[in-house]
Amino acid sequence: MSIKQKLMQLKITPQKKLGQNFLNNEVIAKKIIQTFNVKKDHNIIEIGSGLGILTKFLMIKIKENNDQKLILIEKDQKLFNFLKNEFQKEMNIEFYNDDILEFNLQKLATTKKYQVISNLPYSIATAILFLFLQQRQMFSSLFFSFPEEIADKILASKGTKKYGFLTIMTQLFSLVEKKIILNKEYFYPLPKINSVFLEFIPKKKIIVRNARLFLEFIKNCFKYKRKTLLNNWKISYKLDTNTIKRIIPFLLKNNFTKKTRPETCTLNDFKLFFNYWEKIEKEK
Repeated sequence: MSIKQKLMQLKITPQKKLGQNFLNNEVIAKKIIQTFNVKKDHNIIEIGSGLGILTKFLMIKIKENNDQKLILIEKDQKLFNFLKNEFQKEMNIEFYNDDILEFNLQKLATTKKYQVISNLPYSIATAILFLFLQQRQMFSSLFFSFPEEIADKILASKGTKKYGFLTIMTQLFSLVEKKIILNKEYFYPLPKINSVFLEFIPKKKIIVRNARLFLEFIKNCFKYKRKTLLNNWKISYKLDTNTIKRIIPFLLKNNFTKKTRPETCTLNDFKLFFNYWEKIEKEK
């Protein structure tokens, strides 16, 4: 039975606004799980398991080790009921009918770390990534798929148009690697673009003390894409003339200029700017 037929049988209509696109190729699903590389001393979380096409191959790996658990988190009630019925005989599996963005991940905390895998819903892919990176201490790896245009922003090189907030945010919390490109033909309904599986290895330590304030600062650095770094600061923080006069010598001293653009700066450059900005704020 095809994915389309299964969905019709369950009376489920994929919702574009939720970014629901179901993987429909078992050969590719098997390849994804092989690339995911399940570790025997870890538990696994799968988000948005859908019709269980990845779950089936995950269970084959899990069965090799009785100490492992597979946690399935599925928001859609009909899909959740289908998954429970499909995998109810499995001993090493737990089911949660929850919205992952509202789910308390801490209740899953154990002495074991988790690997996380998901063919993410397009509409909330970056929100889910941010949620897991914020709680990265629980996870050894995140294996997530994204629309190709978002993956390109995450992996963007300094000096390119796609380099921006998303690039810096993921660099702050993790090391990222492209793993698999998925042709749009492997999904139902057919999306407009290809997908890409990326692996994120969370960093044990990050380079700033306050990630929330740092990321707010980064957003303001990239707020107006066509403007220079200094002009973004002027507008975002309503800088007075005296403050601007202080910032310009600081930029020049560190080999930047009034015309430096945010897309030409590295994560460490932004740390330098942020530390200086905090100093200015304290002196007000």
